[in-house]
Amino acid sequence: MKRINLMFILLLLLSVARGQDKNKLYVFIGHKISLDSFDASKKEEIGPGVFSTTISMDNAYKAKYRVLKNVYGDYQGDTIEFEVYDHYGHPPFANYENVLLFVSEHNGKLYHEKYQYFDVYRTKNGSWASPGDPYRFEPEVHRKEVAFDQVEFQKPVRIELVNGRKKEATNAMEFNMTYEEPYFELKRNNATARKGTDVKDLFQVKKEGVLKSRGVF
Repeated sequence: MKRINLMFILLLLLSVARGQDKNKLYVFIGHKISLDSFDASKKEEIGPGVFSTTISMDNAYKAKYRVLKNVYGDYQGDTIEFEVYDHYGHPPFANYENVLLFVSEHNGKLYHEKYQYFDVYRTKNGSWASPGDPYRFEPEVHRKEVAFDQVEFQKPVRIELVNGRKKEATNAMEFNMTYEEPYFELKRNNATARKGTDVKDLFQVKKEGVLKSRGVF
């Protein structure tokens, strides 16, 4: 009986430890301080005079952001530094003044959850929100028929378009984004959003979608 109880306790502790490691996620609204590229290729000596080189297929960056608001996780600092990897080039989230970011901790280092972000803007109720379809960065299989409340921005969000695409797109992922009604008012070469989805709902979209499929939740 003692042996069974001891095994049960050990299994319980292991389960708790795994759960804590699994949820090492920080979600926050950040303002860019710096974003610098670096060479992520690694060269290791595997024997006397024998070297192994690992070449990264992604563009790598070291990012530093000011934390404006914590949305999830227990990150305590007012600034945060993490690595970013993007196969398509310059990470599009770096083009925005303020963004909702998802950063995970692994072996003591912080990494941006690849391609996961929302550009966000202040709302009249004192919160933050993002214009457009809240599922725009999700695979279609993750889409749910949920009508999120739309909150009004302090200032309208305007995006200049060329042939229906963002004029200042910096990579293929951003270029493929669409701007459609009812999320945007379309007039000539501009898309204007007066309302957006609150950050708490944006986080829920990711929690039940990409982050769940990656095993974060």
